[in-house]
Amino acid sequence: MGSKAVRFTLGLWLLTGGISLPHVSGWEREAILDPLGKVQLAWTPHLETKVIEFEYTVQTLGWVGLGFSPTGGMRDSDVITAWIKDGQVFFNDRHVPVDHELPRVDDVPNYNLISAVETDTATIIRFSREFDTCDLEQDFYITGDTIKVIYAYGETDPDGADPYYHGIDNRGTKSLYLLDPPLGEIPDDPSIKEWIVSREMVIPEVDTTYWCSIQKTPVVDVTNHIIGYKPYVKPGNEKHVHHLLLYACSIPDELVDVFNSWAEHDGVLCYGPDHPQEWYLCRSILIAWAVGGERSDRLHTNVQIIPSGQKQFFLAGHCSSLCTSTVFPPEGIHVFSGLLHSHLIGRKMRVRVFRNGEELPWLLNDDNYDFNYQQVRVFREHITLYPGDQLIMECDYDSSNRDSVTVSGYGTAEEMCLGFFQYYPALNLAACFSYPKFEEVFSLFGITDLWVDQDGGFDYMVSENQTLVDYLNEFDWSGIDMEGFQDLMR
Repeated sequence: MGSKAVRFTLGLWLLTGGISLPHVSGWEREAILDPLGKVQLAWTPHLETKVIEFEYTVQTLGWVGLGFSPTGGMRDSDVITAWIKDGQVFFNDRHVPVDHELPRVDDVPNYNLISAVETDTATIIRFSREFDTCDLEQDFYITGDTIKVIYAYGETDPDGADPYYHGIDNRGTKSLYLLDPPLGEIPDDPSIKEWIVSREMVIPEVDTTYWCSIQKTPVVDVTNHIIGYKPYVKPGNEKHVHHLLLYACSIPDELVDVFNSWAEHDGVLCYGPDHPQEWYLCRSILIAWAVGGERSDRLHTNVQIIPSGQKQFFLAGHCSSLCTSTVFPPEGIHVFSGLLHSHLIGRKMRVRVFRNGEELPWLLNDDNYDFNYQQVRVFREHITLYPGDQLIMECDYDSSNRDSVTVSGYGTAEEMCLGFFQYYPALNLAACFSYPKFEEVFSLFGITDLWVDQDGGFDYMVSENQTLVDYLNEFDWSGIDMEGFQDLMR
């Protein structure tokens, strides 16, 4: 990848006082599924009856298909196909048990057609189904996990009883949270102000670059509340920008002028030799976005070592009862949204809660994590955490397709296990984390020293000339008990 100039912009909406955020559509959620905006899905989950209702709109007068897939592909997917021909509606519940085969009609139909309409340019299908149809052989169980929605369509109606091949352009997949509540819309209110945070930088010829800059907030004379945010990425640069983080800084009076001067510069490489030490005063995450969105304080694991060739490898981090007893107020904190974050080999994530030795319902979990779909999960009900509660952040990884050890780090090919949460009232807490049993881990591998090379690529180093990854790749893992090693790492 050659060097490339990128402009990244974050728009924040500021409001004096408070206001509710209404959802303007008659449907709870809406999404555009394809890059051209020709395929749209609207839906409302009814949690009481465990039925979900959809309206599927495609800019075509041919056949349309919509489905739910465990992987984003056709195999093992649960789909519906529909078209309107000569005034007659064709609607089928189908499944795809093998690759490269037309979807088969289900033995028992579990989708209920509500209406089917053709306009001059579009086909609109409205239907419903239960979350759990009790037909796991041919249907997909809809849960609160990330769900890969697949779509396809044809330009004309089929001649027979089955749809024809859609071609390479009229298909796709999009990850969605089907059971989450709406995020709300920014209201049209004259009292709302907008703060544009913007920087332009040149990406070096490396896989991953973290760029840091100082931004000065607008001067206001009364309390303002951030009620929304949206990223603006220069067209053509979308594939280069993975996430944006905006931190709040706690600055002593004697450094205000220095920070004001830094705000006039484009910035530096984060954590490198030019990164001023004073910038570490900016620790509290105010706003964050990552191929979806993320925000607020963090619960995470620390240094991770994930062996190659493991179908399932488990790691955990802890926010201890001692920590929450020290920081949480007696009345507790109220959590209203969260986000789980891992990288390419993360598969399942969950945050468990324990109170007085008993496990409570999980704070947040996703058994079908998708690195390319990271969005804030708004809770339907606020969850109160009290002093003395213990939180455990757990991550499952699949390194079966890797031939190299994976360690924690900033790079996409490295790994993380993070939970971001929004709550109130605000606390003086930037993160809560735990460490593995380093002495035992180092002893297991014969490591005598470990540090981070901040002048290079932020690699973990075991000697001046050898990275931790290279050392572990040369290590003989045949005598390592994987169950015992996982216990050490958590």
